[in-house]
Amino acid sequence: AAFAAMAIVPAEDTTIVPVEKPEREENHYLAFLNADKKKAHDRQQKREELLEKTERGSEILKLHSDLQALADDLDERVEKKLNANENAFFLAYKNFMYTVQKEFKELKQKADEEETKTRRDAKIQSLEKELDWFMNEALRLDELCKKHKKDLDKWKGKAEALEDDRQFLENSIKTAKRNNKSLRGAVEKAQTSAYSALVAADESQQAVPEDALPIPEQAKLALEDGPTASGLSRELED
Repeated sequence: AAFAAMAIVPAEDTTIVPVEKPEREENHYLAFLNADKKKAHDRQQKREELLEKTERGSEILKLHSDLQALADDLDERVEKKLNANENAFFLAYKNFMYTVQKEFKELKQKADEEETKTRRDAKIQSLEKELDWFMNEALRLDELCKKHKKDLDKWKGKAEALEDDRQFLENSIKTAKRNNKSLRGAVEKAQTSAYSALVAADESQQAVPEDALPIPEQAKLALEDGPTASGLSRELED
């Protein structure tokens, strides 16, 4: 018996798909069978014509037909057995391929899991390195902050000291201004008194002739009328 060619679909699908013969090839095969049957029929007729003329030809023909029937039956049995074996083979092959593909899927899944695990481990290591870097950076920044805080406290202390000095100087300036104002008032009063005394002295000197005064008194008046009096007034104003 002629077996149909079989094609196995790879990858995920395990279905066995029969591949159909071309129509031309099938027609050629049928023509060959018909010709073979015709030749066999012609031989059978010639054999019957030849044996019918003999004494035991009918018996020979009967035995020949029995043998022919047995041969045909044997062919059918062999064909059935071959078909059964073929089906069993393809079923076993299908089961085997299904098992192989199942194992392949499991191995692929394990490989994917291992790859995922490897990537996850690499990611964890990368994150651990980043964590160490951030921890070291945090410690460095903490030390830097402490240093800046010390500098800040230092400058804050200096600023407070300068603020105290400024307050002291401001109070001193205010006190000096008040004292200066008091001194100005006293100076103005002294200038007014001195000016009044000078005016009174001038008036009294104008009433007495200069010739009548003794020489020391004239010198005294000359000194008082000179630049010394105005210089004293100017110094008091300053």
